[in-house]
Amino acid sequence: AIYLCMPMMLHQAASCSADTILNATLIYYITHLIYMTFKETEITKKDKIILYIFTALIAMFKYVYILVAGILFITIFNKKETRKEKLKTVITMILIGSIFAIGWFAFVSRYKSSPDVTLEYNRIANVDQGRQISYIKENPAKFIKTFIREYVIYGQDYIFGAVGSDLGWLNVKVDMGIITSYIIILILSAISEKSKYQFSTKSKIWIIAILLTISALLKISMYIYFTPVGLERICGVQGRYYTPILILALLCLIKKDNNWEIKNVNQKMMAISMILNIATLLTVFRNYV
Repeated sequence: AIYLCMPMMLHQAASCSADTILNATLIYYITHLIYMTFKETEITKKDKIILYIFTALIAMFKYVYILVAGILFITIFNKKETRKEKLKTVITMILIGSIFAIGWFAFVSRYKSSPDVTLEYNRIANVDQGRQISYIKENPAKFIKTFIREYVIYGQDYIFGAVGSDLGWLNVKVDMGIITSYIIILILSAISEKSKYQFSTKSKIWIIAILLTISALLKISMYIYFTPVGLERICGVQGRYYTPILILALLCLIKKDNNWEIKNVNQKMMAISMILNIATLLTVFRNYV
């Protein structure tokens, strides 16, 4: 509940942005995979059908997020199905994801043209995908240096942005005290909530690997498709891109034992969340009124 009430999450849910649909679909996809992982009975055909449908949707919405499907490997290892049945499920999911991702890419490439404003930006800013790929091939060391420096310099900004430090068209700056406080209650909510389940250490490592790979692919795609050729920085990466997958990092903090004991933790955390969101709303109002 605290995660879904983050300022950025509410901001996008109240907007006409395509991210509204993406967030809802991706979060459901994640929760269904986790439900299948910890489900005490075996996976049913209905569970698999839902998995395949949402795999297809995510593959079309934003290609890099399809890597979230990697959670299925954790799910499969926890079940008593035969090796043949497990392999069938994994292969089916991979095929569906690949077919819809490639098919949708081909459809969009053929029938959808870039808006004039995008074409004008590319012309003025010297953005050219082909030349950028050639630059990466010719200067791999410079690209790697740029890639690493992005994390060092802007890593904190991405985390704050995912929670809601920049709203509107990135022009509404929310006080860092509000966002820092919200990050604190997100972490406290994860480590203080009593849970029947938790991920194993190996599963946590696998999930973090998925998150890091998604993050890397987001940066690479923005460097190719949005950054001027040869620029030693990556343009266009926004914190909101990490909002729908932040839940995975938080779930890795949950433990069945040794949780912090906070009396009436649910009520207290939601009350603090409400106060911080009211403060965020006042910031938004002051920006426009």
